Amino acid sequence: MSLRQRTNATSARSKEADHDTSEQIDAHNAAIRARNAHYRKRAQTPLKQRLKDDAARNLAILAGLAVVCLFIGIRAGEVHLPAWLGSHGAAKVVKLQPGDASHPRKGAKTSLFNLQPVEATPAFSEDTERLSAVTNAFKHSYSAYERDAWACDNYHPLPSKSNVGGLGGGSNLTSSGGIGYFILDTLDFLYMLDLKPEIERAKTWLRDLHTFDVDDRFHAFEVTIRCLGGLLSAYHLSGGEAIYLEKAKELGDRLLPVFDTPSGIPASFINLKTGQAIYDFDNYNMSSLAEAGTLQLEFRYLSELTEDPIYWEKAERATSQIAKQAADMDMGLPFYLDPNTGEFRISDIRLGSRSDSYYEYLLKLYLQSDRTDERYRKYWDHSLEVIAKTLINITPRHKLLYTQELIPQRDLKSGGINLATSPKQDHLVAFLPGLIMLGVTEGQPDAIPADTGSFDEKQEVSWQIGTNLLQTFATTYFQSRTGLSPEIAFFYTKEEIEQKKDRRDWYIAKRQPARPGFTPDPPGDAKNMLRPETVESLFLAYRQTGDPKYREWGWKIFEAFERHAKIKTGGYATVRDVDELPVQHENRMETFWLSETLKYLYLLFADASVLPLNENVFNTEAHVLPVFTPKVTNFHEVDDAFVL
Repeated sequence: MSLRQRTNATSARSKEADHDTSEQIDAHNAAIRARNAHYRKRAQTPLKQRLKDDAARNLAILAGLAVVCLFIGIRAGEVHLPAWLGSHGAAKVVKLQPGDASHPRKGAKTSLFNLQPVEATPAFSEDTERLSAVTNAFKHSYSAYERDAWACDNYHPLPSKSNVGGLGGGSNLTSSGGIGYFILDTLDFLYMLDLKPEIERAKTWLRDLHTFDVDDRFHAFEVTIRCLGGLLSAYHLSGGEAIYLEKAKELGDRLLPVFDTPSGIPASFINLKTGQAIYDFDNYNMSSLAEAGTLQLEFRYLSELTEDPIYWEKAERATSQIAKQAADMDMGLPFYLDPNTGEFRISDIRLGSRSDSYYEYLLKLYLQSDRTDERYRKYWDHSLEVIAKTLINITPRHKLLYTQELIPQRDLKSGGINLATSPKQDHLVAFLPGLIMLGVTEGQPDAIPADTGSFDEKQEVSWQIGTNLLQTFATTYFQSRTGLSPEIAFFYTKEEIEQKKDRRDWYIAKRQPARPGFTPDPPGDAKNMLRPETVESLFLAYRQTGDPKYREWGWKIFEAFERHAKIKTGGYATVRDVDELPVQHENRMETFWLSETLKYLYLLFADASVLPLNENVFNTEAHVLPVFTPKVTNFHEVDDAFVL
């Protein structure tokens, strides 16, 4: 049975269970027809008039956002100190200078008109040609892995004389051996594409040769989202093949000891053979916000399937420890947690690395429960309010919304803590725009295409933040020389922009030459690792609006991957500097290129009946889990401090 047939069967069962009334379906179809009519009318309007209309609309939106930002934006001055910073009274928010800026190379395309949408196929219908192109990109990647690195955890696609046949090669996560990281992370996409021979080879290997019994330490967070999530998703999309649930339960049991800390906040690492939980000694034995708050979707679903509450009980305890403290933190959550005490430690407040997916799972835990576990809706609403007040800023020139970071700094005179604002935005944060939009509609058919005229004030502000942040992330692609976004972008402050000739609102921090004539290696900030977060948000935005511009932006990004990341002999590789032509590559094809980036691009161009948002939820590695009403009990209640 194909994915679409399984999806249609699931939809039929859902209708029989009265998940959607016939009236809702009729309203949904009427809304789609109205949306299609709107874009047909738009297509008949002369381009010059469309640009004029778009400019007027965007100006009105930006004016409204400027008012919103004046209201919610953090400003220099005294602010209330979160309890975790100590009892030194008020702190001053100061600006943190990230370092010397660099300008785009000659020939960089910086026109904002690169963001203008082009008319495409009717809303929500399949774009067959582009689906085929994405499928071919997957085959080009996966077949190279099968040929050069089968069963290895990592794939290195650049040809090398040291490899068999002079092609790419593989490696494992540890010197003690691998756990099939790559295969487990791509299993569910094989089912989505209905690649039967590849599925059978992977299943045979999993049954006959695979083992988790490796005597070495593994990152519990990564193993959960990629391997456990991949197995659970394969079980879901395969229609319930027993081998996937058996392997998922085995892995879940091997991961459980990470929760056996005094506080319930999980340790960062686990020895999958001995069951020893290991603290992150490279980071002061601290766990991160993402590590503690990004295991719950997988462990809750495992409890549901096995009817064993232990997995959800352990994972939910970690969430409750965070929730008990979060209500009092009106500046946001630092990313370090002490697994011994469960308390936050002084560290950056940010939405990127080591924090990101905690926020993602708050909303998705609510959606996964078929919107019955309203605690997580409250947690998400509270978090978004704090984010809007403290971590959203706007550029002085083109009024682009972006996310900033707060960096704690000790004041040597007073002994207090200053929170310095840094205009630094990780590509990882690009998940946020689509998530914010999903929080408004909750993926419900009767709310899609989104009718912004029916939004209340809070929904309208959220929607505008989401759509405008997404445009900013798209801009960082279209204004680089390669058409690819950097790993990290900095945004010019008002003082900086007056001194620079850069036409962009953002830049990449560059290393300075050690001596005249010496060209330093590009910094990690400049690379593109084939990350998925922007196309993830484009997929969610398109599914909720039917606006063809999101497909056009996604296609433009895909074409840039094809031009600059594709390796002729097989696979795709990290681009070292997105502002340098011709490009140089790093010898790594991350598993998320297949499990997330290409998957979200595929779904962006697929018919909307494939994996509907009200019936499925995606974990942070894009593994597909079903929506259900949990049978397991909520073990750790939190007080009502999150009622807003």
